[in-house]
Amino acid sequence: KSKHLSSAAQSIILTESLKQQLHTLRNQIHSYDRKKMLHILQYDDLVPFFSLPRDLVANKLGICVTLFKKICRNNSIEE
Repeated sequence: KSKHLSSAAQSIILTESLKQQLHTLRNQIHSYDRKKMLHILQYDDLVPFFSLPRDLVANKLGICVTLFKKICRNNSIEE
Protein backbone atom coordinates (compact mmCIF):
# COMPACT_ATOMS: atom_id res chain seq x y z
CA LYS A 1 0.00 0.00 0.00
CA SER A 2 1.22 3.44 -0.85
CA LYS A 3 2.02 5.78 2.02
CA HIS A 4 0.74 8.67 -0.13
CA LEU A 5 -2.83 7.40 -0.17
CA SER A 6 -5.39 8.12 2.52
CA SER A 7 -6.45 5.21 4.69
CA ALA A 8 -9.88 5.25 3.00
CA ALA A 9 -8.26 5.03 -0.43
CA GLN A 10 -5.98 2.21 0.68
CA SER A 11 -8.94 0.10 1.81
CA ILE A 12 -10.75 0.25 -1.56
CA ILE A 13 -10.62 -2.85 -3.71
CA LEU A 14 -10.79 -2.10 -7.42
CA THR A 15 -12.61 -4.38 -9.82
CA GLU A 16 -10.65 -5.81 -12.73
CA SER A 17 -12.65 -3.63 -15.09
CA LEU A 18 -11.70 -0.43 -13.23
CA LYS A 19 -8.07 -1.56 -13.02
CA GLN A 20 -8.02 -2.07 -16.78
CA GLN A 21 -9.63 1.30 -17.47
CA LEU A 22 -7.11 3.04 -15.19
CA HIS A 23 -4.22 1.25 -16.88
CA THR A 24 -5.46 2.25 -20.34
CA LEU A 25 -5.91 5.89 -19.32
CA ARG A 26 -2.51 5.95 -17.62
CA ASN A 27 -0.81 4.80 -20.82
CA GLN A 28 -2.83 7.28 -22.84
CA ILE A 29 -2.02 10.36 -20.75
CA HIS A 30 1.65 9.55 -20.23
CA SER A 31 2.29 9.66 -23.95
CA TYR A 32 1.75 13.45 -23.79
CA ASP A 33 3.44 16.31 -21.99
CA ARG A 34 1.86 17.88 -18.89
CA LYS A 35 0.06 20.68 -20.76
CA LYS A 36 -1.60 18.27 -23.16
CA MET A 37 -2.55 15.91 -20.32
CA LEU A 38 -5.13 18.47 -19.22
CA HIS A 39 -7.03 18.00 -22.47
CA ILE A 40 -6.57 14.30 -23.16
CA LEU A 41 -9.03 12.95 -20.60
CA GLN A 42 -12.66 13.74 -21.28
CA TYR A 43 -15.71 13.69 -19.02
CA ASP A 44 -16.76 10.23 -20.24
CA ASP A 45 -13.30 8.85 -19.40
CA LEU A 46 -13.68 10.01 -15.79
CA VAL A 47 -17.27 8.91 -15.08
CA PRO A 48 -16.36 5.35 -13.97
CA PHE A 49 -14.16 6.79 -11.22
CA PHE A 50 -16.63 9.22 -9.62
CA SER A 51 -17.19 6.90 -6.66
CA LEU A 52 -13.46 6.61 -5.91
CA PRO A 53 -11.31 8.99 -3.85
CA ARG A 54 -9.41 11.43 -6.04
CA ASP A 55 -6.06 10.58 -4.42
CA LEU A 56 -6.54 6.93 -5.37
CA VAL A 57 -7.44 7.72 -9.00
CA ALA A 58 -4.56 10.19 -9.33
CA ASN A 59 -2.13 7.66 -7.84
CA LYS A 60 -3.29 4.90 -10.17
CA LEU A 61 -3.01 7.25 -13.16
CA GLY A 62 0.52 8.15 -12.09
CA ILE A 63 -0.20 11.85 -11.76
CA CYS A 64 -0.36 14.21 -8.79
CA VAL A 65 -3.68 15.11 -7.20
CA THR A 66 -3.26 18.73 -8.30
CA LEU A 67 -3.05 17.75 -11.96
CA PHE A 68 -6.00 15.39 -11.55
CA LYS A 69 -8.05 18.23 -10.03
CA LYS A 70 -7.13 20.46 -12.98
CA ILE A 71 -8.23 17.76 -15.40
CA CYS A 72 -11.54 17.50 -13.55
CA ARG A 73 -12.04 21.27 -13.62
CA ASN A 74 -11.33 21.29 -17.36
CA ASN A 75 -14.21 18.85 -17.70
CA SER A 76 -16.54 20.88 -15.44
CA ILE A 77 -16.37 18.28 -12.68
CA GLU A 78 -16.62 19.73 -9.20
CA GLU A 79 -15.21 18.05 -6.12
